Amino acid sequence: MRGAERHEQGEDRMAAVEEYFRPRLVALMAEARRDGIDADVAVAVLLNLLDTLDFASSRREDPQS
Repeated sequence: MRGAERHEQGEDRMAAVEEYFRPRLVALMAEARRDGIDADVAVAVLLNLLDTLDFASSRREDPQS
């Protein structure tokens, strides 16, 4: 596979994943705003969670369990 083809497939995959997450994140942000949480605070907390939780774990355990 050529580099350009791999790049295009990567972009297609990223677009599909973005399409998957976008409505969920929009709904989550709307719920946070309804509950009185400022958007900038919600984004900061989400970024912090993504940075601190082990999403790359091979065990794929629920951090809440």
